[in-house]
Amino acid sequence: MKIRLLHNASIPNARWCEPVGWEPANVIEGSEMWEGAWWDDDEQTAGLVWFGEPNAYGANEVIEASLDDLRVASCGDCRIIGEVKVSEA
Repeated sequence: MKIRLLHNASIPNARWCEPVGWEPANVIEGSEMWEGAWWDDDEQTAGLVWFGEPNAYGANEVIEASLDDLRVASCGDCRIIGEVKVSEA
């Protein structure tokens, strides 16, 4: 899975990221997927985090990642809320 790395998350060894060329199939109640994150009417509610060596890559760098290295995290409290799901094509 290709992802674009963003800034460090407050979760140890995690960085926020966004999918490149794919979209997670996770459903976050009251939110819709838009530009790589879940948004409600007012704000970002959840996003993807990548677990790896946080300083091994630069910001906006696109890398290959395993689904095992990705999780869905809530915004604000940075709490892991689930594994990343993909649609079966």
